[in-house]
Amino acid sequence: MKVLRVVALLVAAVSIGATDDDWEYLGTHTVTAYCPCPKCCGRWADGRTADGTKLGPRSRVVAAPHTQPFDTVLYVPGYGAARVADRGKAIKGKRLDVFFWSHRKAVAWGVKELEVWRKRSAPEPE
Repeated sequence: MKVLRVVALLVAAVSIGATDDDWEYLGTHTVTAYCPCPKCCGRWADGRTADGTKLGPRSRVVAAPHTQPFDTVLYVPGYGAARVADRGKAIKGKRLDVFFWSHRKAVAWGVKELEVWRKRSAPEPE
């Protein structure tokens, strides 16, 4: 089983062009999905994220805990690279919520246990 996990990590790293300098491995996360409808977002179903981003059909954002600052880029296998732009009351610890424009696609995503990577910040200019 350990060999399969290592292979999965290598495949994920290659698919995003990851090097140790570019991406930091964050471990396994529970990843669910949401859309901008009232069923998923309740009273916050206004088409905007917690950081004010206006969502559209091509938006690639993720809701993450406060430990991941807004604008952090995360890589979620099967979803791709996405910017942290949202929060959620159930999004704590090693849990993420990926955004889909369609409720059908959000439900189809289901609940997945996935290896997640964070893009390292660019170094500050001197």
